[in-house]
Amino acid sequence: MKFENRAPAEGINSSPENPLIELGWLLAGSLGVIIALVIVTSLAAQWIAPRIPYRYEAKLAATLPPFATAPDNEAGRRVQAELQELADLPSIEVLRSKLLGLLQAPATTLVRLLNTPGGQLARVLQAHVDKQGGEPKAA
Repeated sequence: MKFENRAPAEGINSSPENPLIELGWLLAGSLGVIIALVIVTSLAAQWIAPRIPYRYEAKLAATLPPFATAPDNEAGRRVQAELQELADLPSIEVLRSKLLGLLQAPATTLVRLLNTPGGQLARVLQAHVDKQGGEPKAA
């Protein structure tokens, strides 16, 4: 007895659309769900973090392994030193004010430079008027 496979019916396992398009929609939807979950989780963490009492944080810190709290090798100490340098940087407001001061300094110097000759001339004229002992004569 010899068996042969029969021919499949027309239209089975075929689609007018490319299967890669469906894969693209699946991946995009999965990525969208993951991003939404990350956003919801971060918002929940930001909301709940200020409401957790300190004693619970202290208990959690006590359960952490020692490598998570203090570096015990040279690489860990180097990383901790770099993180401390980052923490010691001034705030963004301080940096902005310093930058504004640097940008404003040339303009202030220019205005002072332009006002100096006029002020000197006014002082010379006032000294001349005071020397003559009276009001300046109108021209």
